[in-house]
Amino acid sequence: MATRKEQSDATRAAILEAGRKLLAERDVKHISISDIMKQCGLSNGLFYHYFASKDAFITALISDEWSEKAQSLYDTSLPPLERLRKYCTLSLPDMSPESFQLHRNTMAFKLTDEYIRERESRYADDYMFKHVMLYFESCISDGVFSADVPAEFVARLLVYVNHGVSFHVALYKRQPDVTQIISWFNQFFDLSLIHISEPTRRVVI
Repeated sequence: MATRKEQSDATRAAILEAGRKLLAERDVKHISISDIMKQCGLSNGLFYHYFASKDAFITALISDEWSEKAQSLYDTSLPPLERLRKYCTLSLPDMSPESFQLHRNTMAFKLTDEYIRERESRYADDYMFKHVMLYFESCISDGVFSADVPAEFVARLLVYVNHGVSFHVALYKRQPDVTQIISWFNQFFDLSLIHISEPTRRVVI
């Protein structure tokens, strides 16, 4: 029998999934709290037990998604460098036709004052950048990555590539060639980041 916390977590997950489906179908401006709760078959009042507003709901949706992707950095079945590659690749926007509208909605929301205030109150820096930097520092401390690597430079470069692709999709309302983008990303890892795991070789930027 499920505990009260498990039931509560399941309800929250059901509400988030219902909202995710609606955000993938139409513009966020045309989605109400009533629409979300009707989608998951729950009462409107229950929404406010988990989220203060629709903006808070979308913020939670985005944060949960990033937290899930960040788990790839701790996938011990992969070598350290491959974990970083996996995380950065997963962090590229899902540009499949069925996720295109969802991506545009979440990117538009990330430009709002509400979302910016939320991020500034919870994180000192970009969420993805913070995860990548912590991972770099951990690997350097363990002697897995070279201390010669300009960790902040590489971390910011990876983050800005991801963000650039995301905003391109949101602003120009068209789907880029995701296969080509991932290919470029992999070339970047293969040709440049190989130096990370070679402590005896000094990286020249």
